[in-house]
Amino acid sequence: MQELALVACGDNEANVDINVIFKDVLPSAFLSRWSKSLRTLDKASILYEQVASEKLCSSEDFDLFVADQNIEDYAKNGKLIKDLLSLDDHTSRLVVEVRYVKEMDFASARESTGYSSTAERNGFMSATRPVFSYSTGPKCKFVGLSNQGATCYMNSLLQSLFMTPEFREGVYQITVEQDPVKQKDSICFQLQYLFAQMQLSEKHSVETKGLTRSFGWSGADAFQQHDVQELCRVLFDELEERLKGTPKEHLIKDLFEGIMESYVRNIPGAEVKFESLKEEPFMDLSLNIKQFGNPHPIKSVEEGLANFIKPETLDGNNQYQLDPDPANGRTEKMMVDAYKGLQLADLPYILTIQLKRFDFDYETMRRIKITDRVTFPEMLDASSYLCRNPKRKRRMSITEDPPDEQDGESQRMEGDSNLHSSSNCEPSESARNPLWYDLYSVMVHSGSAFGGHYYAYVKDLAEGRWYKFNDAMVTEACWQDVESTFGAYGATTTYLTTATAYMLLYRRREDGRKVQRKLEVPEASNKPRRFHFHCADLCSQELAQAIKISEEALKREEEELRIKRNTWQINVFHGFYHSTVNILKDQSYHQLLVRVRESFNSLKDVDIDCIRLRKYNPSNDLLGLPVLSDEEDNPAIESILSCNINLAVETRMDLSMPWKQFQPNSSPVRVWLSRDIVGDVDSAILQFSDENDVFYLQEEDTVLDLKRLVMHQYGVDVGELVVAKYRRHSIHREVQFPENATRLKRMFSQWEEDFFFVAKIKSEMLNSLNDVHLFKNSIMSPAVLEASNKIKILFNDLQNQSVGHSIITPISDSLQSAKERMSSMLEMECEKFKILRKAENGMQELNRMQMSLADLGISRGGEYITRLHVEAGAPSKASIYQVQLHLVDSVKQPLTWKELSTVEIDDDLTVAQIKVNLIENLPDSLKCKIDSTDGVPHLRLRAPSTLRFCPELVLCDDMKLSSQYQLENISTKCLFLELLPQLEPKTRAESLAVQLVRWRPSEYKCDPVEEMIVEAEDTIDDLNRKLAARSQIEHTKLRLTQRSNWNGFAKLDLVKYHDWNSLLAHAKMSSGSAIQALALKEEGFYYYKDGDEELKELTEEEKKLVSAEAEDLNNSSRKYSFTSGLKEKQGTIAELVNGV
Repeated sequence: MQELALVACGDNEANVDINVIFKDVLPSAFLSRWSKSLRTLDKASILYEQVASEKLCSSEDFDLFVADQNIEDYAKNGKLIKDLLSLDDHTSRLVVEVRYVKEMDFASARESTGYSSTAERNGFMSATRPVFSYSTGPKCKFVGLSNQGATCYMNSLLQSLFMTPEFREGVYQITVEQDPVKQKDSICFQLQYLFAQMQLSEKHSVETKGLTRSFGWSGADAFQQHDVQELCRVLFDELEERLKGTPKEHLIKDLFEGIMESYVRNIPGAEVKFESLKEEPFMDLSLNIKQFGNPHPIKSVEEGLANFIKPETLDGNNQYQLDPDPANGRTEKMMVDAYKGLQLADLPYILTIQLKRFDFDYETMRRIKITDRVTFPEMLDASSYLCRNPKRKRRMSITEDPPDEQDGESQRMEGDSNLHSSSNCEPSESARNPLWYDLYSVMVHSGSAFGGHYYAYVKDLAEGRWYKFNDAMVTEACWQDVESTFGAYGATTTYLTTATAYMLLYRRREDGRKVQRKLEVPEASNKPRRFHFHCADLCSQELAQAIKISEEALKREEEELRIKRNTWQINVFHGFYHSTVNILKDQSYHQLLVRVRESFNSLKDVDIDCIRLRKYNPSNDLLGLPVLSDEEDNPAIESILSCNINLAVETRMDLSMPWKQFQPNSSPVRVWLSRDIVGDVDSAILQFSDENDVFYLQEEDTVLDLKRLVMHQYGVDVGELVVAKYRRHSIHREVQFPENATRLKRMFSQWEEDFFFVAKIKSEMLNSLNDVHLFKNSIMSPAVLEASNKIKILFNDLQNQSVGHSIITPISDSLQSAKERMSSMLEMECEKFKILRKAENGMQELNRMQMSLADLGISRGGEYITRLHVEAGAPSKASIYQVQLHLVDSVKQPLTWKELSTVEIDDDLTVAQIKVNLIENLPDSLKCKIDSTDGVPHLRLRAPSTLRFCPELVLCDDMKLSSQYQLENISTKCLFLELLPQLEPKTRAESLAVQLVRWRPSEYKCDPVEEMIVEAEDTIDDLNRKLAARSQIEHTKLRLTQRSNWNGFAKLDLVKYHDWNSLLAHAKMSSGSAIQALALKEEGFYYYKDGDEELKELTEEEKKLVSAEAEDLNNSSRKYSFTSGLKEKQGTIAELVNGV
């Protein structure tokens, strides 16, 4: 539970800011903080919206309480926050408790929403902060869109376009690809499919990943914020390109394209009459809120439109230059006064207006957001903004009940208008008739110029109601909510005023009235329609059927996921055998017993009441208490167990035999007893029995209690007993001798990791045992070390699968020794069976017979018990491995290689012997290229780099492979084969075969790759002389780059590469090995050049070729990705806003 107070800052008693304290109540999660500013006259419903927006969850996922009273009725009845203050008996603060109805699914929520809160969207992420998914709720009839990470700008645009009936109808009528493979990359199909989901889906929100994938976006693109206007233009351009040659190729132009004219004309009363017009189409109008040089912002959209068409006067030093016009008697150029401006020749059916709220402050040199108040009407009369002679434009065709053509034309002419008088154009007679546009979408940006969030208020044109589309959350709104996006009076920095309208969509009113046509339910859908539209935009039955099938499949996936999430994996051990039981956590203990009995063949004939489960530690073979006591009934397993718990099966002969009883809350303690206690031997040499006992102790039991248990069981005197506590760990070993009053529980937190040794010790020796140095020299030290360094190995029987065997052996013994003991129990020769153990990628054979059990990792971390598996069959040779063989082409730059085959390689052979054996497995086309005149193939074997999958270490012919490269320690075993013109020149493992490339700046080219052997004892001076002799470059002028990878350098990179080191300078600083001083490796190329060589001046054509080479080389080192035209265009979008 957390508390957060917001400081009051208001000074108006009627509507003031108040302190708000939010209390989050969620049992198993810790929530980070957030801040909002609220006022007393705000509606109580804003509390639900703020919490849902902050936590990204549905309002159904939580309840709000003030003074233990649910305030849902207050919110529904339109009460204000000031009405809630009386519940809390405070006037200056309000305490709101958020009680979550259920645990949220954090993982799926993050996948669907991407960000958890405002704090996370602004870059302040809490590692422990859970993420909530949110939805529209069952009462809302519209479907939301999930945020992929930073796609809120796209969601607001898509919701607005979907709520545009004519656009939605046009999208449904597009002929799309029928090939499912092509549909994945088809923007038209994915947009059509998304719209159908938004229309027919029963889900609260749908994904947009299919659409963004068709854009060519990768996962990272979904986390890059862009501008709504730019995305709208890019999307329309792409749709126009895809619709060319189809019946709907003019869809975008019919709906969204208008015509403006840029003009220069004479001022009224001028002697010279002239006019220059240039017609330009437009998709949207961008209105400046602040004109350049004018500190005062516009007050309304109407004022912004008037400024948009207001002409500029060209006079004085800024007169307009007229060209000669002999036809009109003007033979020379002349300067005249003129008007210059824009006029609207035709307005589109859907008028898109952008309010330019982002600007650059040249005083602070920072981007800013203009939050000044700009009003916009719900109904806009656009007749006064049209010019004198408006253009005739193609009408948008509506398939259902189109208006009469003659009426439509007359209505259009009645709606035409002229440029107002400031542009020196007298209005036409028809301009007096209004041209009405209805506002139906307001896209809002909340935040600053450096980050924020997009959402939209959209009107349902059929019912005239406003809705707020905020990604996956859709809620009902009103005109007052839309008005709140006008902005603030004057400059302000409060959070609420940063939510300002950014883009407006107006729709031309048809025939002076609103059309109320509705859409019927498609026959392919058996579900009731979520909503109706006033335009015949019915999607195809095939698409509706596809949506239905998809949603049914999704429901099945969700059910499978629910079952998977509620399914527990329980590890059950029975003797040697182990089984993993998958069971729903809400099933009963009896059902678990049934599943366990079915998992083991040896239990199928055992009565279910003769089986019980006990907690089990498999690493130390410790049986804990029974899972269920005799008094308990049959509870659900989630109430008594946990997922991935280890259990062991205990059985009894028949129902008449009672179960062994245990004290509640007791824990097992493994105890080794000396042989004289158990009666095996009575001698002066202290030894502990191989088999150990397990005693069950209470939490408050002491060392003395443990001694008493031993006394009662074996009849020894408590005074003669000493207890040693020993912890065997892979890092350290610790021995303690606790006093009788010491509580065992306080000694160590986990008894399962501890070994206890109890022995009979003479009283005169007891005092010396507390001294560690004396203990090492005592008779107890070798006995404890001997017993604690033994391990119990369980293994199966080859003849009877229901029987298991075990041996106890020192971990210092070899695998061969352990196998011989196993052989006597199996009654089978060692050469006829093999030993395996479970590994991450399956069963792994153990065949290093001379290695100790400890070196083989049999007892990692000090486990007392391990399980091995034996199989009949001859064991494989220890030194033979299956290796992937790759062929290297070392001539090319960058270096390339390809896989040849998988071969068997014996690492106990020399590399030269391995090369001879490899030839038999090579294809004939490759064999003919190998020279073997010296008796040894002219081949090179390379081992891969430890960090990257690429050839690095050159292997010497005369040495065994195992002495140069440890295949057994590598998960992906591979070697690289390279053809050589001669025998392998590298003869010593300490030497390096360095790949050199000479860079010739004067010719702007690189020489072929050459190789030089660098000996371990070579100094930098030696290396300098070798390279000078090879290259004929004076050693003082030699320059060498740092090591690069096998991709090499492009020539352009070599020119820009400034770290050309002088070998001579290094020689003065270091007299040691050149390999160490320069960190030389056999992986990659080393470039060298003459330091005095001048760089060639390239022609323009050569520069293009060099740049293309650099790009190709860089692309070869990157993962290839597919892009579409939209992806390329999207890359040019100006990042005006970097929010979420």
